[in-house]
Amino acid sequence: MAICINPSCNKEFTSKHFDALYCSASCQSEVNRLNAVKNHPMIPKSGIPGITFNRFKSKWALNLRKEYHGLFDTIEEADEQRVKILRKKYVKKTRAI
Repeated sequence: MAICINPSCNKEFTSKHFDALYCSASCQSEVNRLNAVKNHPMIPKSGIPGITFNRFKSKWALNLRKEYHGLFDTIEEADEQRVKILRKKYVKKTRAI
C-alpha cells in the first residue's frame, strides 16, 4: 500500500498500485473534463496578435501589451479596435520627437 496525494484535488489516499493518480472515479472524470476543455481543437484562434477567444463569454477579447481593451462579437471588430489603438500609440510617439 502506498499513500498518494492527488495533484488535482490535493486529497491523500491509499492505493495498492503506486501509479494510481486519482482518489476516486469522480475526481478522474473531472480532471479528464478539464483537460478536454483545455486541449479542445475546436476553440477558435484568431491568428492576430492580441486577439483571443473568451470561451466563457463566447466573444473575442483584445489584450495589447498586458492591457485589456474589451470583448467583441467578431474578429473584425476586435481587429479594427486594435488598429485604432496601435495607430494612436504610434502617432503619440512620433509627435513627441
